[in-house]
Amino acid sequence: MREYIHDQLENILREDVKAVHERHEKARRDVIEGRLGAEDLCRRQRLKKTMSEYKRGVKEVETKHRLGQYEVALRKWEITGIEPKKGDTVRYYVRHEPLTTDTKVSRDARLLREYDGDEDTEYYLDRLDTTADLFRPFFDRPEIVFGQGDEQQGLFGGPDYTKMQIRRTQVNETPNDSDI
Repeated sequence: MREYIHDQLENILREDVKAVHERHEKARRDVIEGRLGAEDLCRRQRLKKTMSEYKRGVKEVETKHRLGQYEVALRKWEITGIEPKKGDTVRYYVRHEPLTTDTKVSRDARLLREYDGDEDTEYYLDRLDTTADLFRPFFDRPEIVFGQGDEQQGLFGGPDYTKMQIRRTQVNETPNDSDI
């Protein structure tokens, strides 16, 4: 996703609506066709608690959500015998669990070294769409720009991206002391 975000920001800065659309479609195809490797799929998250703090919190409050990064850190601890520390970065991907219909990151997260082409495609498509939501406000017709490859083709092909504009928004400045 990092590369996708970087590319889309560059495309928006260049005001290249067609490139935004093409990059989004390429990312969708890459996920669907399994062309992304473990490094492309992985999440990097920093541990903000010690492992004992996390385990104690989960044990004390049964309804507390388990977190993927900590569950993977516990798994790594079991495998290596080295306790992860607060501040460590954990890298993991979300695997497809064929016996369930829902994805739970805490249950389905796996160490990068366990990757076997078994990623959860639906999860990654949802992540792509959620990431694309960051860019939708920049477009008058985001449903066309971020369509799923099924927009109506006209007599002369698809939409004319040259006629689409990127919205310019003004950033509200924070008032300084003299404005208050």
